[in-house]
Amino acid sequence: MQTQALIAVILVLSSLLLHGCSETKQIDWYSSNEDIRISPEENQLFVTLRTGTRVKRISDIIQADCSYAIDPLKHKRYLLLESSSFANAWSVEAKSEWKSFTVRLKDPGETDGSWIDGDWELFLCAGQDGEILQHAKFALSTFTYIFLIHGPPN
Repeated sequence: MQTQALIAVILVLSSLLLHGCSETKQIDWYSSNEDIRISPEENQLFVTLRTGTRVKRISDIIQADCSYAIDPLKHKRYLLLESSSFANAWSVEAKSEWKSFTVRLKDPGETDGSWIDGDWELFLCAGQDGEILQHAKFALSTFTYIFLIHGPPN
């Protein structure tokens, strides 16, 4: 009888502890400049870039075919870039030089790759000659947020 009660208590406590858990990607910067902001999301990065000019589309600046990332295993990964219509509509209205877009990994034979935890490098290039416009080094890690331990978000 005591064993069953102990098991019940453990099950109740573990379910309470895990209730409201969510995994969140975090970023730690190694190097970059002030003209780029990166926010990790589930299987993509949300990137905001200061363009220096007011452009309508990110494809007018960044060339996806020569931009790439180096993953934690030191493999070169190709990118898919998609403009953020909501954020860019705001930047046109606010006459901002910042443009936002999402960056996904594209592997040959696959549609999407995964931004795994570890040290990454991102190279965004511009123009026909493939000149590197932005280079950022950062680490991604997954943090498990547990409401009962960490409390409500600020």
